[in-house]
Amino acid sequence: MDLSTVVDALRRKWPMSARIFFALSLVLGIGALGLMSGYRSRIERLRPDLGPPTSVVVAVHDLGRGAMVADADVALRTLPLGVVPKGALTATADAAGRVLLAGIGADDVLTSLRLAPKGAGPLAALVPPGLLAVVVQSDLPPGAVRAGDRIDVFTTFGGAHAHTETSASGAQVLSVLATAAAGSTDIGALAGPQLVLLVDPTTASSLAYAGAFGHIAIAVDPPEVTGSQEFAVSPSPVGS
Repeated sequence: MDLSTVVDALRRKWPMSARIFFALSLVLGIGALGLMSGYRSRIERLRPDLGPPTSVVVAVHDLGRGAMVADADVALRTLPLGVVPKGALTATADAAGRVLLAGIGADDVLTSLRLAPKGAGPLAALVPPGLLAVVVQSDLPPGAVRAGDRIDVFTTFGGAHAHTETSASGAQVLSVLATAAAGSTDIGALAGPQLVLLVDPTTASSLAYAGAFGHIAIAVDPPEVTGSQEFAVSPSPVGS
């Protein structure tokens, strides 16, 4: 069979309309492939470069302000470098034993700015510059106040010139300690919980004098009152 015979056979099997349709299909297929390739290249160019994966320390569950981080509270997660916040910790040992300066949620990245310096205690870590944490014995019933409340402290001094002074106004409660032990033999001793207050040095001196020489009474301010010692703290239950 010569070449002309084969060509004639192909011509009989592939009519002109079929050959035209095949050619158009081939051209359209090549064109679609080119369009898809160009579109994918454009997507790649527009996609931001988030950087290589990086291991960072995250909270396993919600943690409140003032909480001391334990090993079980944190874990390592892998995130693109581009979304990792500045100062993120990269080892769980860097977080364990340190106090949180602000509350965080589960899967939040722990950063150096969110943690108190190593060795800082749970109270010292929460005291901002310029203020002091002062413990005041109260006569309030358990559960009456919690961290974040604001109070006024009034002191009555006896003697020939008995009078009452305002020792602190609008002081914020940083923490509520355990109620004083029962069975005290001191006459007039207060039996309520001890309150840790955030105050300036002058007010701290007034409270120290009041505790030594006067009788203290606590007044709880309503939530809308803005005290002179206002400082944001996260609520915590009494005795925490």
